[in-house]
Order: sequence, then structure tokens, then C-alpha cells
Amino acid sequence: MNEIRDVAGAIFIKDGKIFAAKRGNSKHSYVAHKYEFVGGKREEGETCEEALIRECREEMNVEIVVDRPFMTFRYDYPDFSIYLHTFLAEMLGEPERKEHEAFAWLDINDLKEDEWAPADTAVVRKIRLNYGDLTEKRVSGEDIFSGHVINVKRDVVELPNGKTSYRELIRHKGAAGVLVVDERENVYLCKQYRYPIGRATLEIPAGKRDSMTEEYEETALRELREELGVIDAELSPLGKMLPAVGYSDEVIALFLAERPTFGQQDLDEDEFLNVVVLPFKDALKMCMDGTIEDSKTLVALLKYKAIKNL
Repeated sequence: MNEIRDVAGAIFIKDGKIFAAKRGNSKHSYVAHKYEFVGGKREEGETCEEALIRECREEMNVEIVVDRPFMTFRYDYPDFSIYLHTFLAEMLGEPERKEHEAFAWLDINDLKEDEWAPADTAVVRKIRLNYGDLTEKRVSGEDIFSGHVINVKRDVVELPNGKTSYRELIRHKGAAGVLVVDERENVYLCKQYRYPIGRATLEIPAGKRDSMTEEYEETALRELREELGVIDAELSPLGKMLPAVGYSDEVIALFLAERPTFGQQDLDEDEFLNVVVLPFKDALKMCMDGTIEDSKTLVALLKYKAIKNL
């Protein structure tokens, strides 16, 4: 049976690069002249963090601060097996080359797995995933549909690994949504039939911008007037949200409207809704029990709860 060792490895990351130590000659050819994470075998009575600090002193004559665990897994070499425990750490000072062939700071986006000891390749993959550049670059595209509310496109993109793929996406003008709260802590919601899901929903008043250049606050004030008849209120921002990042660039700007003054509704000719007035605590319960499902409404109500510490 192969020996199973507990091995600790330190991951140093700085300015988009990771620290790599290259082994020299080795009786195990599969690790000779390969990059590895500095560290070594845990001794009896040591924790993995203590082993890591000791190994960095012995191998590089440098002090380190261990931050937190990164990943742990088992790897079976032909001659032995290890449990590799890796940690994110900070190096204090400049390392001295005592046992390794070379040191290098390698760009995370250019890491090549075949240059690393086999057990370390899984760590390299996770580092690339967690810290590498994930940008997808547009190569070409075509318009699929252009409508009053959305435009649908199909693009060819270059992936971080150099391969290409397709992305179908919706371009949207953006929208604004407003949580209206009066002096009695009542909130004002709109009950509307939503054709795509085939049923009515409870939502904060909201609507799309008239143009790509319209200010979100202007949109919010218009929707308040049209849907609720609010002619005056103390308006403050609640931040922005991205409701469908997997397929749309839509941005919804959220606002809080307090101390509203009401006038006459001015709905669009194809817009039908009922105004529902609820105590905030009841609306919050409806968020938690699933009665309210609309994402912008959930975010606005929960943000208000956090802001007011309710």
C-alpha cells in the first residue's frame, strides 16, 4: 500500500500573479523540474498551518502569514499518495533560493498546467477560475429581432481560453422601480397581469426608460405619477440591480419614495393594474413566504428593511 502523506502548500498571489517554485532533480521523474507551491509534509504534532510556516523558513528563509484555506484533496502518485492542503498566504520579505531550481511570479491568465507538479494542477485550475481574467470578447454578431421594448442579438465571443462560443442576449433601455412608503409605514404595490408567466404579480411601481439617455430618476417620477398618481414625494436612491445577467443587459434603478402626495393616476391606454396598500410588515412576510416573487420588489423591500433596521 502506498504511503499517504499530509502535505501543506502556500499560495501567494500579488498583482495578478502567483508565486511558483521550480523543483530541481528528483527521484520521482513526474515532479522533477516542475513548478510547485512551496510547502511540505506535515510533521507529527503539527497543524498544516504550522508545517507551512516551518517549510517556508526552511526552503526560502522567509516568514509568512497564513490567511485561510483554499482547497484540500487527495492525489495518488505512482509511488505514494498525498492529502494536499493549500492555503492563501502572504510572504513577508524576499525569498532565498535554497532548495529549488528557480522562483517565478507567473501571470494567472498564462498558467500552463503541464509545467506544474501533477498534484498541483487542480489548484492551478481553481486559481485561474477564481482570480483569472474571465472577460469574453465579442468577435462578431447579428441582430435577431428589434422591438419596442427589447432588441435580441446573437454574438460570437472569444472565451478566456481562446476558444469561441455563442451568446444570445437582450439589449434593454433600462428601467426604474420605486418603493413608496407613507407616514404610517404602508407600502404601495401594483397588481398586474404578466403575460409571460400567465398570472398576476404584486410589484412596486416601475417602468422602462423612454430612451437610453433618460435619467433613471426622471423615469421613476413619471412611473409614480402614472401608476399611483403620486405628484410629490421625498425620493432617494436604493441602488441598482441586474435582474437577468445571463441573457440581458437590463439595469433597474431602485428608489425609495417617502411622504408621498397623491393626485390622479395617468395609466397608459394598454396598462391595467390595481393598487394594493399593505403595512410594510405584511409585505415583508409576503416576501418570505413566496407570495411576492418579483425580483425588483423583493430587493427594494429587503433593502428598506436593512436601511431602517426593521
